[in-house]
Amino acid sequence: MQRFIVPLTVLFHLAFSATFCNGQATVHSERTVDSTVYKLDDSKSEQVGWTRHFHVTAGSDKEDDEMIRVDDNDDGGSKWTGTKSGATADFHGVQKKDVSGHFTPTFTGRARVLGSGPGPVKEFEWVAFAQYKIIAVEIHRSVAGGAFKKISDEQNVDPVIVGQKVELKVVVKPDGLQFTNQWSINGGMPIKDYSPTKNSAQVVDIPNDDKTKQVITFYHTDSGNANISVAVTYGEQQHQVTKTASYGILRPTVNKFEADWTVRNPKVGLWYFLNSPLLGLSLGGATQPNSNKYSSGILWRSQVTPPQGGGGTIAYLNLYKNGKRKCIDLGGKPHTMPSKSPLLDTSFPFNLKLDVATQVLSAELVDKDTCFEELNNQIIAQEVEDHFIVYLMFKPDGTGSIWVTLGEMPWGWNGKAARTGAMNNGTGGWELEPNPNPIEGGNADKNSAKLPTWIGNLKDETYN
Repeated sequence: MQRFIVPLTVLFHLAFSATFCNGQATVHSERTVDSTVYKLDDSKSEQVGWTRHFHVTAGSDKEDDEMIRVDDNDDGGSKWTGTKSGATADFHGVQKKDVSGHFTPTFTGRARVLGSGPGPVKEFEWVAFAQYKIIAVEIHRSVAGGAFKKISDEQNVDPVIVGQKVELKVVVKPDGLQFTNQWSINGGMPIKDYSPTKNSAQVVDIPNDDKTKQVITFYHTDSGNANISVAVTYGEQQHQVTKTASYGILRPTVNKFEADWTVRNPKVGLWYFLNSPLLGLSLGGATQPNSNKYSSGILWRSQVTPPQGGGGTIAYLNLYKNGKRKCIDLGGKPHTMPSKSPLLDTSFPFNLKLDVATQVLSAELVDKDTCFEELNNQIIAQEVEDHFIVYLMFKPDGTGSIWVTLGEMPWGWNGKAARTGAMNNGTGGWELEPNPNPIEGGNADKNSAKLPTWIGNLKDETYN
């Protein structure tokens, strides 16, 4: 019997040969140990989860020789698969050990080759000593530009607030270990970014490339629970460790999101613009030219309670969803607008009240809109059908926060007017077509988290 005892730190590789007494068969054996890094499942327990991968091959130059397993001392169990040309062993086990530093498990095993010809059975025995590094994987989190703090294996992790900037970092110990990682983020409708401008707004989903970065940045846009995991792959054998974490996501409570329609009768009629001689087909307005006695077409009121531990700002965003505006000129030619949709209505934050565009949480936010299409002496007919959605938006305090949706309210108006006589200082010459349903909507969904998107601005649209 031949016996080999070899100390290992990174890789153990040994080969030997043995010859039957009668010289009929030569046995070749080699064994390798990949001991670079191994898996640590629970850094807080004495019970350390780890995985050993031990590869053993043995062969004979005689075709009908075969290798069989005799025994080994691995408490975790082992599996040998053998053919006439060789065998492979994989060991998996759990050993109690202090998690700091390194530990040195010892593997011993015996295998023998059975020859088909006469002669005694030849055995070989191997013993390997290998130092295995302990690998620990942690998830750290930064919120709103704050310091990174560990959240994996932690109880009562602080919640985040919708719209806050969240950064997750995977920390792998020991330092210097080469690895790749894959993030999974579920819950709270996570996105990479949302940056509305005057002329466009798009929701940017988290790209796959970001999910392989050591630090990933994103935002939650809805309340709920976030379930995070990161899978770390390392070593020549592509060992993998997965670490998980979870936390809550909070959003403000919308106590009130209401609409009041104009007091004018009819609500859509031939009304004058504020402090102006202009007459128009209008949702709300003034009954006399150059008057400051003006009734807004629609007025919104909102009141929001902030989440625990978080403040911020609320604002309205008015989105032109779709519709049409059509006029006919003196020659009978029709002209329409807009050319595309959806469109931002003028600005964000929406501000027609002119004294406040945004409001701090817990204070009431009030704003209004009046829709007006001028009836001038260059046209003989005017038609309007507008469909809007007004969004109640929220932006939390803190570095890098984005606007998110708290509620949405569809609304719209429609009407038709035709010129039947000469223009004058009154409404003579224009008649309003009867309309039993000049307005629509006005009821809010106070739990919406849908972010509005658009491809242009309504005020830039003109008749073709």
